[in-house]
Amino acid sequence: MRRRKVRKENKRQNFREKALVMEGTLIMKGFLILASVLILFSSCQHKNAEDETYPSKAQVDEAFSIIGENLTGEITVSCFDEEAHSKFLREAAAIFEQNNPGTKINIETFSSPAERTYTETEDGNLIIRKISSDEGKADYISRVTTELMGGKGADIYAMDVLPYYKFAEGSVLTDLNAFIEADSNFNLSDYKSNIFTGLSYLGGQYMLPADFYFRLIAFNGEKVGEREAAKLRENGAFTYWEMTDLVKEAFLADKDGSKIMEISFTDDITELLFGYVLALEEDKFVDRTAKTANFTDGKFEDFLTKFKTQADNNYFKPALTEGEGNIITNFDNPVKNTGYYFRSLVSVQLKDFFLGEALETKPNFPVAGENDKLLGLMTNDLGQAAYSYRKAYAINTYSNNKKLAWELLKFLVSEEMQTSINLVGLPVNSKAFEKVSKLFITENPNYSQADEEGNFTITGYYNLGSQELRQKLHRDYLNFLRDAEDKLSIGITGDTEITEMIKTESFEFFGGLKTARSAAEALQSSVSMYLSE
Repeated sequence: MRRRKVRKENKRQNFREKALVMEGTLIMKGFLILASVLILFSSCQHKNAEDETYPSKAQVDEAFSIIGENLTGEITVSCFDEEAHSKFLREAAAIFEQNNPGTKINIETFSSPAERTYTETEDGNLIIRKISSDEGKADYISRVTTELMGGKGADIYAMDVLPYYKFAEGSVLTDLNAFIEADSNFNLSDYKSNIFTGLSYLGGQYMLPADFYFRLIAFNGEKVGEREAAKLRENGAFTYWEMTDLVKEAFLADKDGSKIMEISFTDDITELLFGYVLALEEDKFVDRTAKTANFTDGKFEDFLTKFKTQADNNYFKPALTEGEGNIITNFDNPVKNTGYYFRSLVSVQLKDFFLGEALETKPNFPVAGENDKLLGLMTNDLGQAAYSYRKAYAINTYSNNKKLAWELLKFLVSEEMQTSINLVGLPVNSKAFEKVSKLFITENPNYSQADEEGNFTITGYYNLGSQELRQKLHRDYLNFLRDAEDKLSIGITGDTEITEMIKTESFEFFGGLKTARSAAEALQSSVSMYLSE
């Protein structure tokens, strides 16, 4: 046990000393590149899953003793994205402090809320333009890094932009598995455990998600027949390439300007669609655990070439590139309910497909077109689907009040906070998940349009049919979500440094600035170097 403590302290000391003599900068060239900032972590000693078992008995014993401490004192929660976290955290802090006299929760936010503009087109479509700046991310990451180097910092960090893997490897985040194992009042079976474990790393659970979301696919019933849809449904999963190949002949013969793919609520479909497909296939090219990259065996070049061919053939709305991969986005193109074969939507929009004609009064801004029919989740060739989060939190290893920090994390995933209107994403708490899904389907609240700060309020409830119909809709809705959960195993973290390297090189290829081979070779070199640091 003594040797374990010494080894762990050596890792921390090495993290502090080495990072002090190096500096990084964040380069913005169309896409966010985190690699240069993360040089700060390059000399950290990496954890080796073969050397230790996580959590160790010593870690569990330490967590057990911490859990037994009195609940008192003050902690600070730090987050970059004010819009994503502030209201939820401040609501939780107020309730928590009232329930636990003698405690104080401070909330620090770094960024400003995104600017929104609303434009209504002549044909009645609403364009919602959300403008948020990436400026300041580098400053925030640098500030947090400096804090951790000195063994200081906030007690809890929101892991929206911070380099999750590097922080986990640097022993500056607490392995929450030790607390989960030691705390008899925390039962993993009460939660969507796959959402937790999909974000684990090298055996450790270094952050706890408070919500999750995923993308699903609908098809246009006028353009994609049920026979074609059945072929995709028969295995319960399908890849992007299977989906586009299935309708390619019909698309090429179609003269009305339709696209194969549309993504709802985005201005730049190429960036988002590429990132979505990449998330499902990235493991073919990068093995973070083994610290190896594999970009030059031809598979990545084939991946890039196929995607560019689809863009050149107008499979989807292309983004224009200029200079070094910078994206010029046309904000005057409203989202329409026609002119596509498949559409990608976010899980929060799923309820529209189950309500359908049951609504006696219609939503003001329906996300499902008249011909939209639900297909399912897009997966990789192993049947795995990707998911992400807006709210996930980690405890600083150097926190002086881990007891209070852990109790607050538990409260954030409690049934009370998981049913908050400020959560936004799907709850990770199973009971809250059932309650929220029932609220959406059986009562169907009508939310007001978001104001400039992104706030929604319930202005009333849509009228549904009979109680029997409501119950059936709720069962169907839950069954779909439960089936979807089984496929959700690829957790996309806010730490996207390698993904952004891939996007940057890829879009230089798409813009004609590089060949597929040169992009692959550049990535093999840069990613391999990054993984070995």
